[in-house]
Amino acid sequence: MAADRRTTTGDHVYSDTSNKITKLSPFSAVGHSGTCAAINWIMEIYKLELDALRAKAQEEIPLANQVRLFSNIVSIVSSILPDDFYSYFLMVGFDEIKKRTAIIEIDWYLGDKFPHKSFGAIGSGSPEALGVLKDWFLTEQRTIQETDEKQALRVTLKALKAAAGEVHVSPPELSPPNIVIFTDKDCHSLSEDEVEKLFGELKFGRRRK
Repeated sequence: MAADRRTTTGDHVYSDTSNKITKLSPFSAVGHSGTCAAINWIMEIYKLELDALRAKAQEEIPLANQVRLFSNIVSIVSSILPDDFYSYFLMVGFDEIKKRTAIIEIDWYLGDKFPHKSFGAIGSGSPEALGVLKDWFLTEQRTIQETDEKQALRVTLKALKAAAGEVHVSPPELSPPNIVIFTDKDCHSLSEDEVEKLFGELKFGRRRK
């Protein structure tokens, strides 16, 4: 999972150091975009509720239950906010039942969708990102299981670059993105040094000075 760091307001960058990926557990994380205030509110409520469930169960909460809880919180928050507040969420985690990574889109109004997908994207640049991902997975006949980590990083950053290039905001240069890697053992964030190295090797836009 990768996300650029830009938060925009209209045609201008509000921040280019935002973190749009939140790690939820050793096996799951959620990416988010949209109205910042609503996102922060939802994430704080969710983390408190998830911690309470963990304490009661005294074990890690299964991914399906995490999705259900998150979807319910999103539904409640969306029902009390004005219509111009809208956020997008993409949850990724290890499905303990099917023993594979699951990608779940959570709609602001309709709740969760829980199909097993090979890829997904959210936010204003998602059509461009999905085009790159679809070309890779469908044209190349790839699956998650057949794609090694280096290939996955390369196509993910290519998709992110395509998405960011279609959002006409200033400044045009890109900061190194947030990157989280999922395996059947855990999910872990790449360090700033690792991202910088990868960022340069893949020539992902221009580095900020």
